[in-house]
Amino acid sequence: MSFIRPLARAGFPRFHMYAALRDLDLEISIHLDQKKETYGNSTRHHGEYENDGALKTEVERIKSILNS
Repeated sequence: MSFIRPLARAGFPRFHMYAALRDLDLEISIHLDQKKETYGNSTRHHGEYENDGALKTEVERIKSILNS
């Protein structure tokens, strides 16, 4: 499953999360899309995967919801 949480009316930046069940475990992958991907001769994705700043805060928010 894929989930998106936009941070602005224009749709970007936004948090983009993928979730999947692996046996009894919930596996989550999350990143921050700063702007829409660009196309041309190659596809370029403008995402942030570091675990700091706004992304770290969002991960902590999700963990607190799941641990409730």
